[in-house]
Amino acid sequence: MRVCRWRPGSRIWVSRRRYMMRAPVRGTFGAIGMIALRLQDPTPFNHLPFRPFPKTWPDNAPKEILADFLTEYATALDLDVVPKTRCTGASYDSNAERWTVELQTESTTRSVTCRNLVVATGKFGKARLPDFKGLNSFDGPVQHASQFRNGAAFSGRKVAVIGAGNSAFDIAQDLAVHGAESTLVQRSPISLISQKTYSDMLLAHFPGDVGRSGRPNATERAIHAMPARLHLRAAAMALPAIREADKTLHADLSRAGLMLDDGVDGTGVFGQYHLSGTGFVIDQGAGDWIADGRIAVRTGAVQSFESGGLRLENGAMIPADAVICATGFQPFNSVLQELLGTDVTEQIGPVWGIGHGSAGDPGPWTGEQRNVWAPTNLPGLWFHGGSLGPSRFYSHLLALQIAVGPR
Repeated sequence: MRVCRWRPGSRIWVSRRRYMMRAPVRGTFGAIGMIALRLQDPTPFNHLPFRPFPKTWPDNAPKEILADFLTEYATALDLDVVPKTRCTGASYDSNAERWTVELQTESTTRSVTCRNLVVATGKFGKARLPDFKGLNSFDGPVQHASQFRNGAAFSGRKVAVIGAGNSAFDIAQDLAVHGAESTLVQRSPISLISQKTYSDMLLAHFPGDVGRSGRPNATERAIHAMPARLHLRAAAMALPAIREADKTLHADLSRAGLMLDDGVDGTGVFGQYHLSGTGFVIDQGAGDWIADGRIAVRTGAVQSFESGGLRLENGAMIPADAVICATGFQPFNSVLQELLGTDVTEQIGPVWGIGHGSAGDPGPWTGEQRNVWAPTNLPGLWFHGGSLGPSRFYSHLLALQIAVGPR
């Protein structure tokens, strides 16, 4: 949780989660021989409001320099940041027109009141760990991708990674780098774009430091304020260029056994990102490891866990000493149920998604992200999130609505 002082006497409590991916750090820092968290969007898209990143930063900023920058950013902007704090609940008093937020640290519990509560915990809910048959019979450890910290703990062991999204790719490579025998268990096809093609396409259409001024500009409006239907059309139009740019990588991955597709309605990676945030990969290097066999790929649904590994529905056995489940997350409303309770969650309705009707984005169609960056059915309750680019753009709109107050 964090407190942002927008004006004297007014506080807005915001909970945030940073989303970064694991991959070799390159750019001006050089390869460092290990897997480290870094941003996927190129640096020009990630500048923070009022304080842009240095021009000397690499194309995809690693976690170390980003963490240092965030610390300095909070100091420079005089932000109250309360680290290592968990929000255990929140309730609204209609008479006082105030929210009461319950906060818990390792040693203390306290209540804080505020007029506006901004929930910015990301697009997804709690970790999804399927109830696999025979899970208790497996001899080794089983953990969700959100619990994974470093592949060094699995050195010399056979590790199966269930899933084939961004997290699965990065974890599988991290394991292989640290000497584990890494196997990716793919259950459904994915759309894939290389990091280079992804960055090149963004910067080609929107050159320059997009957010360097710290204020929304014409380029940002073109990116983030595009209506959903036009965004999906643009994503479909970009697909042939992606296929051409990454045709060698796609061919190598297909030969290695990875299942690839064109995404929902042929919108590829950009469409998948906009619709559900799942079913795609921005490949930061694991693809080459899969292509040359350093990471094995097995396809098929998991039928059951056995003492020494996984049994697929096609009868294949995957020996494993440990299993990492990169099986995604529940819908965002699962977080709200813990925070606000079931009745209030139902009153708010779905959060995130445009109602396309595809997997991970159930209808009805709304054409814009539901209940995000806009007033909700509860006074003073707001939702915010996304990667650094859209967060920077929409934070201005959200802040203006809060500053103006009720209509």
